[in-house]
Amino acid sequence: MTAASVDLVPGGRSRLVVHGTASASAVHDAVASAGYTLAGG
Repeated sequence: MTAASVDLVPGGRSRLVVHGTASASAVHDAVASAGYTLAGG
């Protein structure tokens, strides 16, 4: 992964965009360590 950006939506779904390559588990772990959860596919 070379970069990531998040469009936070308070009380709603926020969008995470990952640039580069990262495994699904690496993304999940990074999101979880920041105190968030992933929803959807």
